[in-house]
Amino acid sequence: MKWSPILKVSVMIAGSLASVLAVAWFIWVPSPRELSYSLLATWGEQGSGPGQFNEPTGVAVHDGEVFVSDARNARIQIFDTEGHFKRQ
Repeated sequence: MKWSPILKVSVMIAGSLASVLAVAWFIWVPSPRELSYSLLATWGEQGSGPGQFNEPTGVAVHDGEVFVSDARNARIQIFDTEGHFKRQ
């Protein structure tokens, strides 16, 4: 059986797509050897005062301080590792 050029290209594209998906699966799916995470603490509540958040969007930890970006309040609040407010 002769394959048409369009069918050959379609098979090649499908094979390439399958390869890309397989690689993406191994890159993005966590491995069973990955360490598990556990929740250590939570703090804060809804609002605009110190220690309150209105849509927190990011967290970073550096030198014993926890930085929390608070998008709707347009600020970054800084806490100690126990959750006590330090500054903004």
